[in-house]
Order: sequence, then structure tokens, then C-alpha cells
Amino acid sequence: MKIFLLYTLALLSLTGCGLISDPGEVKRYTLSSLQELDQNKTRKLHLIVDTPQLYPPIDNTRLALVTSEQTIDYYACAEWGDRLANLIQESLIYSLQNSGRFISVSRPGEGLNTDYTLKLDVRNFQVVYDKEMKPSHARVTYLAQIVRNSTRRVISRKLVHSNQPVTEEKMDLIANSLNLAHLQASATIINWISKYY
Repeated sequence: MKIFLLYTLALLSLTGCGLISDPGEVKRYTLSSLQELDQNKTRKLHLIVDTPQLYPPIDNTRLALVTSEQTIDYYACAEWGDRLANLIQESLIYSLQNSGRFISVSRPGEGLNTDYTLKLDVRNFQVVYDKEMKPSHARVTYLAQIVRNSTRRVISRKLVHSNQPVTEEKMDLIANSLNLAHLQASATIINWISKYY
């Protein structure tokens, strides 16, 4: 299976980012989507992607970092272009639509007659630092659940972990690693849904 990544991250410059804000120099990032055109594998499935539920400390526009198991902080000179929940939902919808494996993929409230709802709990979406206080890797953890709309019962669930290395403490590379970890998790979820539904 060939998966082509469509990157929409704006790579503006390669400068580091501390925890002290620099007015006027805040970068804003977004998430890209997977592109996989495979129409021969289309399922007769109509799917809603619900707004993801986020672990409260990351339910905002800040890019999170973890320096120890019990602490969480945020980069001062970088933000997401929207609330992280909205970016994850839009990226996942586009990835599912681009896959060509489903008849329809929509958002709640669009009035379509759908079979299942994909619910996502976002447990991790942050950069993890090592003991030397250097960025080690981007960590993304999703709990994906499929709900049958006719009965409102969860019929399947999958816990997805994804890690991508962070090679340098540069904001563009850090944001890109988070994006890649998200795309890897998205691909796992798409393949899981395609296999069982």
C-alpha cells in the first residue's frame, strides 16, 4: 500500500524556541492529511468522525512538552492554528475521505444517514524530553472507538501509540515530528477500520 503524505506545515525558519514568549514571533502550525487513492477497496460504509476528546492539559492551541512523568509545559513561541481537537478531526476526516475506502465520511450535524461513528480520545500529543533536557520524540496516543449509530453501542476499540524522533530542538522540526506521529496513528486507524468493516 502506497501512502503519500501531503504536508501543509509552514516551515518559516529554523530557530529554537524556549518557554519565554517573544511578542510578534509566534509561529502557527497545522496538521496535514494522508493521501491514498485506492478506490478498488471501497467499503459500503458511511462514517461520522466525532470531535475528539482531549486530555485536558492539551485541549487548547498550545504545543505541549513533557520533561518528566508528572509535568507538562508549553512552547512560548509556537501555537496550533486552531484548537488541537479541531485540527485532529479535520485531518482525520480528510485522510479517511482521501483513502477512497468509504462511501462517505462526514462531521456530526451534516444530516447524512450514517452507519457508524468514529470516536477518538486523545491521551497524548506532546514532545517528550530526555534526562538531559533535550527533545527526544513526539508522542501521540489515540483511543479509537467505533459506535454503531442504530444502537449507540461501542462495537470495537483500538489503542494506537505513535512515536516520531525529534532530532533537533528547532520548532519546525518539533512540529513536523508531531505531525508525522499523528499521520502514522491516522494510517493505523484507517487500516483497522478498513479491515474489520
